[in-house]
Amino acid sequence: MTLTEAVFAVSESHPDKRRFRFETVTRPRLNKKSRATGEPTNFTVEVRSRFAADLGASYEKEVNDAREAQGLARDFEAQKPRGKHYVNGTNWLMESDTEPGKYYAALSGFADRETTYYVDGVEATPERLADLRANYLPASRPSASPVEWRTYSLDSITSITPA
Repeated sequence: MTLTEAVFAVSESHPDKRRFRFETVTRPRLNKKSRATGEPTNFTVEVRSRFAADLGASYEKEVNDAREAQGLARDFEAQKPRGKHYVNGTNWLMESDTEPGKYYAALSGFADRETTYYVDGVEATPERLADLRANYLPASRPSASPVEWRTYSLDSITSITPA
């Protein structure tokens, strides 16, 4: 069974559930060299995360709910995800437009997040993590979206269970 099939099976076997626990492993894109020293980046970084999130929430509805809470009109209309399209009528499973067979899950409502960084397979110390953030990880940009919504490649999801 592929992970895509497993995600469908978990989702379909719990139709009343939208909240699931996820475990992911991602490899962030690093700067080619240190901002401080100019030394080339000669290591790999892996980020392992565990969190609860909603699967199957409507981005458009969540944004309009947030707008309404701010006293704004519910007039936001979501556009097609850039470079992806929704699969089988879902509002959470997407496939790449350019890489058929590459799937993504749209998640929202994050809670209980635990994240651990590894450098060349060894857990990063607080000092090493501070150095990574200051010199090697791209600067984070604030999101303009009023809701936290992320898409994860199914390749990066290692586990999904009902929350």
